[in-house]
Order: sequence, then structure tokens, then C-alpha cells
Amino acid sequence: MKTKYIIIVFLIYFPSNLVNAQGLNTIQDSKFIFSPSVGGQFELTTLLYVFELGALVDIDFFKKESKVNYSFGTRLSYESYGYLEPGFPTGGGPLKDYCFYITHSSKSKYFHLNFLAGLAYHTKSSESPFYRDETLFRAGIELRYNLLQKMLGLVFKGSTSFDERTTFVGLGIAIGYYK
Repeated sequence: MKTKYIIIVFLIYFPSNLVNAQGLNTIQDSKFIFSPSVGGQFELTTLLYVFELGALVDIDFFKKESKVNYSFGTRLSYESYGYLEPGFPTGGGPLKDYCFYITHSSKSKYFHLNFLAGLAYHTKSSESPFYRDETLFRAGIELRYNLLQKMLGLVFKGSTSFDERTTFVGLGIAIGYYK
């Protein structure tokens, strides 16, 4: 379990190696500055047997501007997802997560890459006396390709809490705005 957390921390703090569109000297010369901004989106994703509907607000606190803009901040989000199982309820779903994430983002004109880690209040619509709502550690990744400048995009995202029935991966549409 400890290895999973180390991998997540590595992915959050070092994504510049994945979306590097400039020379090393340019990256080292620029510094993160305190420059708060807010963005958000509504999203609908599905892939095979998982369906997810979500809304989020990103609050970026620190930015580094260059050809690829980097930022650190927080995300407040709501995710409702279910597993499409013929003839059965969706494992007590739909499952709902109210999340607070720490984010590291890389943004260019067409692409946004976000690494997320934080806490989720996880609920499900089950009447089972054995099920309780709980707070879980949650991590995820999101890649958005902008179709219309900063308004409409295709989004590929995945999120997990490393517990049974708390993982989804999807491809879908996102409507929102980012500065």
C-alpha cells in the first residue's frame, strides 16, 4: 500500500517531465508565483461499463507561465458514477463522491493535464445495514483536449480510492472555463 502512495506523490509533483514542451534552462529560469484563479467544468464520461457525471471547481494558487503553464491548487468536485450491470443494481450505486483534491496542472493551448490527490466522502444508495458512508483517500488523473478554446473539450479521466468499487476510467465531454 505504501508503494501506491509513493507513486501518486511522484506523479503529482513531477508531471513536467510528461508535458515538457520547452528547454530545461527555460523551466529553471521561471519561478512559481502566487496568482490565484478559478475555473470549473461539468463533465459526462463513460467507457464500456462505467458512467460518470461530475462537476468541479479548480482554484489555482501558484502558477509558472511559459509555453506550458504549470499550477498548484485545489479542486472541489462532485462525482456520481455507476457500473452498468444488466439486471442488477450498480453495486449499491449510483456511487457519489464529494472530493477535496490537491492538484498539479500542466496547461497548453489545447491540452490540460491534471494530477489529483485528496479526500473523498464516499456514499452509495444501498439499503444494506452493513454499508456505511466513509471518507477515503482518492487519487486521479485527467487529460483534457480543448475543442473550442477554453469552453468545450474531450476529457479522459481516471480516479480511484484503491478499494473495491471506487474506481472509474472514462472518456467523455467537458464544458467549462479555464483562464
